[in-house]
Amino acid sequence: MKNSSRIAVVADSSASLPISSNAFDFLYLVPMNVIVDGTEFFDKDGNSLGEFYSLMKERSLRVQTSPPSPNAYLSVFREIVSKSVDQIICMTVSSDLSGSYNSASIAAKEAMDAFGEVDIKVVDSKTAAAAEGLILLQLCRNIEKGFTMAKSLNCLESIVENTTMIGSIDNLHYAWKSGRIPKLAYLGANILRIKPVFELNKGEINVLARPRTSKKVNERFIKYISDKSFTSDVCISVMHADAEDKAVKLIELIKSKTQYKELFLTNVSPIIGAYAGPGMIGAAFYHDI
Repeated sequence: MKNSSRIAVVADSSASLPISSNAFDFLYLVPMNVIVDGTEFFDKDGNSLGEFYSLMKERSLRVQTSPPSPNAYLSVFREIVSKSVDQIICMTVSSDLSGSYNSASIAAKEAMDAFGEVDIKVVDSKTAAAAEGLILLQLCRNIEKGFTMAKSLNCLESIVENTTMIGSIDNLHYAWKSGRIPKLAYLGANILRIKPVFELNKGEINVLARPRTSKKVNERFIKYISDKSFTSDVCISVMHADAEDKAVKLIELIKSKTQYKELFLTNVSPIIGAYAGPGMIGAAFYHDI
């Protein structure tokens, strides 16, 4: 879809956009990269998800991740400017979770110094995955409607503040291997078969519950979403890491137990899958106010 206001949007591929990125001709995704046992997976390549999770399940393999470099962002900014677009909104995964925001900020300064009359605003989404994807979707829709740069940024700030994500990790082995949790926490949760339910809100991760079954996980999800979804204007995106069957069950529960304006189903990208591991499910939502 075309953008009459000549604003480009750039985002890192941590965002689980609930529709095809090809829907917006002004949207550019900068890949975050994952290397599993020497095989590199670019986060933009959705066709490699099956192979990626197959390798992830071989637990002895080494997994490395990296955010986009400043040069990766700079290359995209240069491409946009070459198309005579001089306004760019760049949104990244939470700066508390990745160096993507820092890379984008460095590149934006270099681009504005080098290219002259170009205005680049870098925005911290304070979230990731499906929540980042919902924010990105609404930003693109607003620009498509003809919103100015200032109005788009003002609305974006409001959306970021009103977006929340809840998730559950099926097995903490992958979070431990990635260095996100200590080994003792992983071993304890593994012995007790705990599937922690967490909230990511405004950049902070909070553990909400420690259920042991998928049924209890879904019950906690529904309670959380129902408590937050007090009106029918909520947009929800259910995400999963190689766990579509569990995600579909959650979708059906949401349909029967809550109210909503839009409901999506999406995969998480390899960068999220590398930390959360196969089996992770979650849901992000915001109120379309």
